[in-house]
Amino acid sequence: MENAVSVLGKDPLHSSVMIRSILPSPRLISSKEKRGFRIWSEAGIGLYDGRPAFIEARSGNGITSEIEFETNQLTRSAIEFGIRIPNRRLDRMMLKEICVFEGAIREDESGWQVGHCELFKRERYLDGFSTYTGGFFRPLRNCEEDFGLSEDLPFPGIFFTHPERGTLLLATLSQDRCKPFWQIRRTGRGTRIRILDGFSGIPAIPVPVGGQYDSERHVAIFSTGGVEGAIDQYYSLLRKRMEFPGSSSVLREAVIWGTWNYNPRPRGFWDVTHNFVKANARELRRMFPDRPRYVMIDDGYQRGRSAEPTGDNWFNSAFESYFPEGSPAHDKKLFPAGMRAVARDIQKMGCEPAIWVTPRLHRISELAQTHPEWLLRLTGEEHFGPRSAYLDYSIPEVREFTKGVWERIICEWGFRGIKLDFWTLPFEIPQIRYRNRELTAIQLRNQFLGDLRQYIPADGYILTAVATSQGNPFPGRFLDSARHSCDVGAGTWEELCEVARCLGVSSSMFRHDCLLADSDSFGWRTNSPPGHNRLGATMALLSGAVCEIGGDLPSCSKEARDFILRGVNFFRPAKKTRVLREGTGWGGLPEHVVLEREDGTFEGILNWTRYPREITLPGKVRDVWSGTIHQDKVLVPPQDAILFRTSGKR
Repeated sequence: MENAVSVLGKDPLHSSVMIRSILPSPRLISSKEKRGFRIWSEAGIGLYDGRPAFIEARSGNGITSEIEFETNQLTRSAIEFGIRIPNRRLDRMMLKEICVFEGAIREDESGWQVGHCELFKRERYLDGFSTYTGGFFRPLRNCEEDFGLSEDLPFPGIFFTHPERGTLLLATLSQDRCKPFWQIRRTGRGTRIRILDGFSGIPAIPVPVGGQYDSERHVAIFSTGGVEGAIDQYYSLLRKRMEFPGSSSVLREAVIWGTWNYNPRPRGFWDVTHNFVKANARELRRMFPDRPRYVMIDDGYQRGRSAEPTGDNWFNSAFESYFPEGSPAHDKKLFPAGMRAVARDIQKMGCEPAIWVTPRLHRISELAQTHPEWLLRLTGEEHFGPRSAYLDYSIPEVREFTKGVWERIICEWGFRGIKLDFWTLPFEIPQIRYRNRELTAIQLRNQFLGDLRQYIPADGYILTAVATSQGNPFPGRFLDSARHSCDVGAGTWEELCEVARCLGVSSSMFRHDCLLADSDSFGWRTNSPPGHNRLGATMALLSGAVCEIGGDLPSCSKEARDFILRGVNFFRPAKKTRVLREGTGWGGLPEHVVLEREDGTFEGILNWTRYPREITLPGKVRDVWSGTIHQDKVLVPPQDAILFRTSGKR
């Protein structure tokens, strides 16, 4: 059987992708032909006769001359490709659009699907945040979409998969200046695809006289299996090119207690004081004497927070608290001894201090009013919202101010861990316009994260939150961990379901020895049935590589304390998560989750329904939560979960 899918290009961009019958060991080959470069395989995957193009800002016309197309055989089933555009002119070249590949897709049989994170969830800040579709795949013949520019750090690849033929993954192995951007369009009976180096923040990428533009490193990977096998191959290639702080991070072993989630105090999540933090640090040391321990102060410590008795007018911002230089950034009523004192008290209690921060600031703050020229602009009349503002990191004075914030938090106060929240907007949304037009948004994002990384001590960490990651590994050059779900908050039933739905998709895009996936906290909600708490904790522990807990530890009941002890003692360094989708498919509430670790494989059966669920077990197993031994069959109670080991040392 042949020609399951083929992509045929038209002049002047002769390009094609072809998938034929699957061989046990597919081999990709690259060659140069008269009409362009070819990457092909006897297994049937290839990019044929490829001639990319670029558009100059001045001419607005597509140009195909003077482009060097490069290929590199990486493995039998993976070939890297990219382009080089030299500037041999007498003035600098301005690249407005960079197309690495263009062609037309033709299907010779039905059943092929396109898969991408944005078919599950798209993040558009200026359009009201997230849009959910409840899926991940779309039939190729019905697909007409733009992919890659979602603002929640999507996995940098697109899948073409068939249940019998295999999977083609088109992705990138770098993200130094641009993000991969795919356009799929229907044209009559066929479909066209374009692969671009997408960028934002500046109207065009400058190439100096005598210089050259080197594209991001694209890759074609063929797997005889499904999406999971292609992702495994992708990370195998990526580990050879990148060093991930997460691979040796303290977070692979540590337990983090944070002030936000499951906070029972009167003012809610943001109700935090010096004494509250100190008491929980003491209790964390008592409960987990043999683990690294971090106490993380979340939103609520900033100057002026005590003046807000309720959360009705709460706004998550922080950078204005660090201006003017030398003024107190903390609330003196909540932390009368200062932030350096609370960090030292956390260490005296046997833990390490961490703190929440965001580069977002209030539009009417003193910082915004004093330096309006520092504020980041958007296209036209757009703005970040009635209260939100961000600083323009292309401005040298903004970069120095930001470094001063890190200097105060880490060097002066002594915090060793950073939770970075609401940080992606000044780099990820396409409407941003920087004043200095030399660096793209991705270059400035890398600079911003790299600057922060330089201040982090060897046993410290950077953990990011909103916007949540959908599996983009490249911020992992600087980060230890990235949140890949929405906030669990107080752990209500609605919040648990929303978190699980996110984790059911995003977990598959991570490999837990690279950028560590953070599922957010688990804890004990007193007003919920115990089964709800077990459901949330099971999903969190199986889908992530970081252990966060919440709640007021000194006031925990014996039942709550035993539950948290069992969950944290279960936690170990993770390898990868597999969500088995027997009935729910992609985008539904996950019912069967598998975690692979060095010490074995663990499975969770999650019952989200109001009825008992009978399952057949792989043998004799012991439930982590109850300690009960089950064999052959077990009846999982309504809205509850069981967690057990299926391989490795018992």
